[in-house]
Amino acid sequence: MSGSSGLDLQSRNGGISLTDVRGQIELATTNGGITLKNVNGDVRGHTTNGGVKVELSGDGWHGQGLDVQTKNGGAQIVVPDGYSAHLEASTKNGGVRCAFPVTVQGTVGRELSTDLGQGGAPIIIKTINGAVTIARQ
Repeated sequence: MSGSSGLDLQSRNGGISLTDVRGQIELATTNGGITLKNVNGDVRGHTTNGGVKVELSGDGWHGQGLDVQTKNGGAQIVVPDGYSAHLEASTKNGGVRCAFPVTVQGTVGRELSTDLGQGGAPIIIKTINGAVTIARQ
């Protein structure tokens, strides 16, 4: 799906995938993953049994922010060089892996909170049972 829109999407036993969409977006799925590529706006999503993959593009988040969460599955975010946003990543039962240097304050463990580039809108990605991977594009 692509364009600028207000969306409220729900799925059971299947995943949700969005590409090139900007707007107010609510996503919920059970037994399926969430894949987001080049999205912006006010994006909120959660899944119960499935992974989350987010591929950011451009120079920063345009809109209110992103908040995607899963209970049982890995969470991956791919960040391009020079991207600006405030990143929060966490897991309860797993590790956090980051493929590039970041500045953090406090203890690094299962939570990471840092400004990318010049900072900006919040990008939140969380899992309860799984690893969080922050990759460089």
